[in-house]
Amino acid sequence: MLRGRGEPLVAIPVFPSFSFRHSSIFVGTHAGITGPKDLVGKRVGVPKYHMTAAVWIRGMLEDEYGVAPRDILWFEGGEGSLVKEVDVTLPPDVRHQLVPAGRNLGDMVAAGELDAYVGACRPAAFGARVTRLFPRLPSRRARLLREDRDLPDHARPRPAEKSWRANIRGCREASTTRSSRPSAWPTSA
Repeated sequence: MLRGRGEPLVAIPVFPSFSFRHSSIFVGTHAGITGPKDLVGKRVGVPKYHMTAAVWIRGMLEDEYGVAPRDILWFEGGEGSLVKEVDVTLPPDVRHQLVPAGRNLGDMVAAGELDAYVGACRPAAFGARVTRLFPRLPSRRARLLREDRDLPDHARPRPAEKSWRANIRGCREASTTRSSRPSAWPTSA
């Protein structure tokens, strides 16, 4: 966005999220969207155009599928949009409209007022009328990892994450037995 105003900027792709962002694109079943290229010319809601998930998704759509931000009509706002973090000036070729603060973007997709939604969380309207653009996420993530694609670190599995989850699972299991202290907990001296 700064670059769009002609200011020098070097972006460093460091995101503090552990989500596979392909899972953060939701489409209305009415919209006829079956792949990323179908987003061209569509109405896509986003809570904040500059939020991390949306930045990563816009980059992925352009780099992997040739769908540039200027190819989509963006609707920004809805719930939680009253909090103003920064002033954002969008590039002049990006089409953008504001959504009133009381509206819910996921509900707008379900009602057919928007064609898709990009966000960090699954919308409450997810279900019969709102689905994921990429429905087979585990196989897609595995394929991209096999191809050694340039996925951000937050999308790669980590051994530490697996061991952390196993430790939490072990603690839960141990807490349901007679002993109130899982064997992983330290004993006092």
